[in-house]
Amino acid sequence: MDRQPVATLVASLREAVLRARRGDLVAVAHRWHGPGPGGRRPRLVVKVMSADRGLLLHWARAHAVPAGWLHDTGIPHFDLWGPRAEAILHCCVDQKGGSGAFCFY
Repeated sequence: MDRQPVATLVASLREAVLRARRGDLVAVAHRWHGPGPGGRRPRLVVKVMSADRGLLLHWARAHAVPAGWLHDTGIPHFDLWGPRAEAILHCCVDQKGGSGAFCFY
């Protein structure tokens, strides 16, 4: 396996986490390895995160994501899968200029 793409991915993930910790709104797509809701196994999860809880909740309201889905451990975040995850990915790639794996709002 070529190490350069892996190194680039790791660097991008570190940047995403640092920006989320600073309070930026960040979306990160990753593979899901455990059971999802209802025992289904989603292929992909989009984590939308920010240390700025108010900004994150504002984003959730604008995207019809229930506030009760907020995970408040580590960096506050929402885990989205299925059609919601796909919509966020399309938004990142089409409107925000993201790579499809990371998106900075």
